[in-house]
Amino acid sequence: MIAASPDSLVGMTPFTPWRGVDVVAHLVVLDRMASLALAADPRYDAELAEFSRATSGAPAHDLYRRMNVFERSRVDVSDRVELLAQWREGLTRLCHQLDRAAPDQPISWFGRSMTVERLTAARQMEVFAYGQDIVDLLATRRPATDRLRPVADFAVRTFKFAFVNRGLEVPPLPLVRLEAPSGGKWEWGGESSAERIEGPALDLCLVATQRRNIADTSLRVEGSNARRWMQIAQTIAGAPRDGPGPGERGRDHAP
Repeated sequence: MIAASPDSLVGMTPFTPWRGVDVVAHLVVLDRMASLALAADPRYDAELAEFSRATSGAPAHDLYRRMNVFERSRVDVSDRVELLAQWREGLTRLCHQLDRAAPDQPISWFGRSMTVERLTAARQMEVFAYGQDIVDLLATRRPATDRLRPVADFAVRTFKFAFVNRGLEVPPLPLVRLEAPSGGKWEWGGESSAERIEGPALDLCLVATQRRNIADTSLRVEGSNARRWMQIAQTIAGAPRDGPGPGERGRDHAP
């Protein structure tokens, strides 16, 4: 999509205060840091220290502006074609490293220990989420495929985080029954049939990554805990951040 119109990346995405080039720069920097972490390269610790200094103490409303300032000090966004080339090159390198690593290999990622499998899922989730900002900037759509499965799974895994991050008691996970783009069914949880979320997998991914409001999807939500989760769902680490309001980021399906 963006290779066909790289100049459109100068536009402001719905994920303010970032332009399209800022979204791509973010992916470039995070992929590069993931590659350094996987290689146990000492430059990772140096970059993380610089990142922490640039963003430490930032209030929620200013965090992404500070993050952007740091990332633009690492990536030249003036040449959109070169920027896209950097992204593809870095992502390809990271994918090769992930292919060679054991899924249960522990690594340090932004001060937390996680497995390679978890890091892979996190990178897929971010490419999906920030990619949606580009899709919305271009006022187009991208076809949903079953490659959404890891993103949906990551959304479910962060159920507990969404509540703990806001100092709330964590309820049991509702039944999550999703319609895969290929027509199959994906299911998690389900300790109580009174609490459930059903509908297109794409919709859950969009809500959990805070790219759509639940009101602008076809998800069917039953139960107070399930409804509360859809209000506060958050897959990206950091301070609590509210997603878009109803109608703010458009619809992807008919009601």
